[in-house]
Amino acid sequence: MWGGIGWLLDEWLNIPKHLGAFVGMVLGAGLGLYLIVKRLGQPENPNNDQGEGRER
Repeated sequence: MWGGIGWLLDEWLNIPKHLGAFVGMVLGAGLGLYLIVKRLGQPENPNNDQGEGRER
């Protein structure tokens, strides 16, 4: 998606060939990795007495 947005900016702003698409793809990949780390990198709450979350 971000690569497509970059390509559209290339066409609209007459940026050198595919520079915007490349920047868009790198930005999209970085944001995707950030969201994965944010989602899976949250520590488990050890004081959770309600039985929610993973079993130990």
